[in-house]
Amino acid sequence: MDDIKIQNTHYLPEWLLWKFRQPVLYELDILTGRTVVRKPKKAASAPNLWPPDVEDGFSIHDNQAARIYRNKLHGDRDISLTGDERWDMGMWLAQFFVRSPGAMAHARNVIESDQRNPEVRRDIIDRKRDVILQKTRDANPGLYDATVSKYGRELAEAAFLDGILMSDKWPSPESIHHAYMRQTGGEKFAKFLAGRQWVWIHSGAPLVISDNPLCRWHVVRQRWDYGLDYDDVEITIPINLDLCLRLQARRGGDQDENVSCSVGRVRIYNCRQRLGAIKHVYGNSPVALDFIHQPIVGWAPLPHSSVATTPQVGV
Repeated sequence: MDDIKIQNTHYLPEWLLWKFRQPVLYELDILTGRTVVRKPKKAASAPNLWPPDVEDGFSIHDNQAARIYRNKLHGDRDISLTGDERWDMGMWLAQFFVRSPGAMAHARNVIESDQRNPEVRRDIIDRKRDVILQKTRDANPGLYDATVSKYGRELAEAAFLDGILMSDKWPSPESIHHAYMRQTGGEKFAKFLAGRQWVWIHSGAPLVISDNPLCRWHVVRQRWDYGLDYDDVEITIPINLDLCLRLQARRGGDQDENVSCSVGRVRIYNCRQRLGAIKHVYGNSPVALDFIHQPIVGWAPLPHSSVATTPQVGV
C-alpha cells in the first residue's frame, strides 16, 4: 500500500499570515496564555486537515484574494474594488465559514449528535434512499439481486435500509464535513457578503488575526458568532497589520468607504478576534496579543454568567 502523503494545510492562508509578520509572527495560545514566535509556513495549520481536492478549491480563492491584495489593497489609502473583484473577495471570505477550526468543530458536534439520533438517521436514509440503495448494490451486486429475486424488491430494499439504519458503519464526521466542503462552493454566502456596505478601516495601531477571523459581531448585544441575517451585525476580518475590512448593512451607495481608525478602536477589533478565536491569535508583537494586562474591551458578557464564556486565560 502506498504511504499517505502528509500535507500541511492552512485554515488561515499562508500569504495572509505573512501580512501580520513584522519583523516576526507571534502566536498566542488562548488556552495557556503562552505567546511564541511562529513561522507563517507552520502557523494556523495542521497535517491533512482535509483532502487535496478540497485544498485545491481553497487555493483557487486564496490566489484570487492574494492577487486583489497585491493590485488594489497593499499600501493604498483609497480602496475601491470593481464588482468582479468584490465577488472574488466575497467568495474567498465565504470559505472561512467551512475552513476555520470553529466551523469544523461545530460540524463534527452536529454530525455526531445526528448520528446518535434514530429519527435523524431515518430521515437521512429516506432522503438519500436511491443513492444508498445504488451504493449497496454496487458493493455486492450478487447478494443484492439474489435478495430482490427471493423476497421481492420492496421487501428486500426495506431490509437493506433497516440494516443500514441499525449499523454502526456510518461515515465519519470528518468525511461528511469534507463532502459538505466540496458541495458548498460559497456562492450563497458570497452573494450576501458582496451586497453589504464595504468599509476599509485604516488602523492607527497593529491589528491581530485569529484562527476564526471572519467575526460576525452584533453591535447592540456586543456578542460574537451571530448569523448573517441581522442588520446590527458587523462582519470584520483583518487583512494586514494596518487594514481591516468591515461589512455592514448598506447605508449608502455601492462605493467602498475608507475610514481611519483610532488606537482605541483597533483594540476593540483586536478583542473581537480574541473573543472569536478557537485556540490561536496571531500578531506582530506580544504587546498586541496581550489580553491579560490590557483587558478585553468592547463586549458584554452573557446575563447571569461570568466572563468565562470562552477559554479565559488572557481575559
